[in-house]
Amino acid sequence: VWAMADSETFSVPDICNFVRKRLLKSTCSIDPFARNKRWATYTNDLNPSTAADYHMDAEDFLRMLADKGTVADLLICDPPYSPHVHQKMESSSADGGRIRRPAGFAPLPPELRNHIAALGAQCRWSVVCCDLEGIAAWRDAFAAQRGYRYIRAIPWVRWSMPQLSGDRPPSGAEAIVIAGPKGRMRWNGPGNLTHFDERCERGNDKHTTAK
Repeated sequence: VWAMADSETFSVPDICNFVRKRLLKSTCSIDPFARNKRWATYTNDLNPSTAADYHMDAEDFLRMLADKGTVADLLICDPPYSPHVHQKMESSSADGGRIRRPAGFAPLPPELRNHIAALGAQCRWSVVCCDLEGIAAWRDAFAAQRGYRYIRAIPWVRWSMPQLSGDRPPSGAEAIVIAGPKGRMRWNGPGNLTHFDERCERGNDKHTTAK
């Protein structure tokens, strides 16, 4: 499966279909990083020029809904990368130096991750995309929720830019973290799914956060 990257992640056809199927079965849904997708019951985006219902910091938005006693059965979100990824976003220049490549948004703070995990714990399944180094943080955030647990991380193997620094191997994968309530559950996905495999674009047309 290959899909062209888009600055609005839920516009990528395969991701769009995945999200829309879940929304059809939801009675109350939340999207704290909605941009122009007003699919969820409650939508938020910090950028006031977007079509979201609210334009608040995501942590404040989730806290507001919690204070109102909002109980959702579906949380969809495309959260920002961890600080580790932001620190490594650089490339080589023609003279052999290093050039910072800012992502254009702030990294994911631990407090916001915990809020997302707490809200996700109200739902049956939680599926989170993150960098490999972020697996442990999401595992701990979900494990801290009463009656909830981290289940497994599935690797997403991707063809990406080569590592040009010469001091480490390239990062050829990200992770999809799965969490859910404790006790016996039914996984309706394939039992032989060991990884996702998708090629990413490279060069000037490459999106900074391709999925």
